[in-house]
Amino acid sequence: MKQTIFKTILPIALLVFATLFIGSGCGGDSPCTPTTWYYDNDGDGFGDPDKKTEACDAPDGYVSNNTDCDDNNETIYPNAPELCDGLDNNCDGEIDNSTTDCSDTTICVDGVCVTAITFYKDNDNDTYGDPNKTMQGTGTPPEGWVTDDRDCDDNNANVHPGATEIMGNNIDDDCDGNVD
Repeated sequence: MKQTIFKTILPIALLVFATLFIGSGCGGDSPCTPTTWYYDNDGDGFGDPDKKTEACDAPDGYVSNNTDCDDNNETIYPNAPELCDGLDNNCDGEIDNSTTDCSDTTICVDGVCVTAITFYKDNDNDTYGDPNKTMQGTGTPPEGWVTDDRDCDDNNANVHPGATEIMGNNIDDDCDGNVD
């Protein structure tokens, strides 16, 4: 009878031991709780949310986050530097905004860094702009903007370089730096 109980209990005990400690796939002295891992095809450290597996340790090519918006390009991942390349490098939903690879004298247009032109706001429509209100662009200035920044009073269309100086009005009408 002792032998029968021993023969019955020993195989069951070994099976339980093997299942808990060896068959868990985690090895070591105790079982682990599997973690979800995400495949990182381009190697940028950010994984594809649609390609995942569960394991105790990260399989080769897998990472713990799933925030890559394009897992086929290593220059595209959350908070990546935005490049002038026609792509959304930083996963913010906008293409070529705040590019980091154009110089101070160029801007990004359609994925290419081109020479920038400084435009000046012309509030009074006298074709002379305010040197303190600028924007960068290319080609023809947008409406209300000009390329000449020499207006000394952009709220008065009668005051600009070349205007006739009116004596006695206490205004620098021609923007030469002299009042009357």
